[in-house]
Amino acid sequence: MFLAEPPLNNIVSPGFNLYLFLISIILIIVLIYKMATRCKTCENKLSANKAGTRSFTQYKNALDSGQHWGKTNLKYYFYSTSDGPVVQDGEGESIRNWTETQKNNWRTAISEWDKHCGLTLTETTDINEQDIKLYLIDDNSYPYLGHAYFPGSVFKGQNYCSYNNATDKNFTVGSYDYITMVHELGHTLGLAHPHDTGGTSTVFPGVSNSANTGTNQQNQTAYTVMSYNDLNSPITPNNVQSYGFIKGPMAYDISVIQQLYPGGDSQNTGNSSHILPSNNTTGTVYETIVDSTGTDTIDGSNAGTNKVFINMNPHSVDGDSGGRDGWVSKISGVDGGIVVANDTTIENAIAGEGNDKIVGNDADNAIQGGGGNDAFVASNGSDLIYGGNGIDRVYFPGNIGFYSIIKYGTRRFVIYGIGAYGNIVGKTDVRQMERL
Repeated sequence: MFLAEPPLNNIVSPGFNLYLFLISIILIIVLIYKMATRCKTCENKLSANKAGTRSFTQYKNALDSGQHWGKTNLKYYFYSTSDGPVVQDGEGESIRNWTETQKNNWRTAISEWDKHCGLTLTETTDINEQDIKLYLIDDNSYPYLGHAYFPGSVFKGQNYCSYNNATDKNFTVGSYDYITMVHELGHTLGLAHPHDTGGTSTVFPGVSNSANTGTNQQNQTAYTVMSYNDLNSPITPNNVQSYGFIKGPMAYDISVIQQLYPGGDSQNTGNSSHILPSNNTTGTVYETIVDSTGTDTIDGSNAGTNKVFINMNPHSVDGDSGGRDGWVSKISGVDGGIVVANDTTIENAIAGEGNDKIVGNDADNAIQGGGGNDAFVASNGSDLIYGGNGIDRVYFPGNIGFYSIIKYGTRRFVIYGIGAYGNIVGKTDVRQMERL
């Protein structure tokens, strides 16, 4: 199973005069032919190891190739020039040795998959022990950013990144080129693209081609690293740069890899604080957080007066939009943020000093506003919401007739949710709040 990613320089822009227009049409035809050829090689020609009966949603089915490893302990190996020539698909490829910096970034990508599932991925320096071989292609004729093979392929475990087509030759964590490492390792472990039918996978609803973000814009790397939509995504940067992209598998990927290889996802035990990135610099990333236990917080207090948006709800991994503002918690103007993984509960949130918005979840939330004019969206549970300074407002779902409101003084309200039989189904204590 061959899966390749086209390099950035395959993008063609039409000219404004007839000559440039005709040249552009020719180039587009060539590009379509190349992509068609690539997709043809993605046909599943080999018998695959089946993962058995699954209860995946349509979105999860789109990422499941139907092929997976039959063991849980896998060893990876950095291939070098001293190991001999590389031959795959009947063609030879020139390679170069990995630098230690590049290896460390690969190790980060590997650990990001490893921690979310029951696989154990360990490095070996013995080529005879390897399950996964990592190659750095150094060949100007190689047309892709990288490629890899599903576990059902005769070439399983072979994983390639292009040195020539990379802008960031170090593959810095969070860079545009680092995506290739995380993406191709996803294929190696059995995940497919959301836009084509690799193996036995389907496609995301509303997706007709690789550039289409689909229903509720779920086909983008902020939600699945297996997407091609990074530069043309509504969330991640529009420019090739060394920060501001993903760090590891995202919400859909994590949900799928956990079900393919159950276990091993006990993370952030105890009380954890997840701080929103506040600067556009190396190391700033989008990531999906898994938090197993404790009382946990998303903290945007470092935003200054920049606007903060926090969605405390876990990604539903069923195509839901996450509301008007989506699933990504972030500071305005910063290329980085947080998505809450499915089955993770965040109890608390802290805003900054700007005009912020926080969307609560069904847990018992403690939400702290700041100095701006903040908006809070309450949900079920017994919540405590501090508005802080500014002209703040809290919103409640449904009709006002579903609530009983008691006012204490000038800026405190206690709101009780009323059930179908007149019973109290929730309580929200709102303090330092100007408007309901």
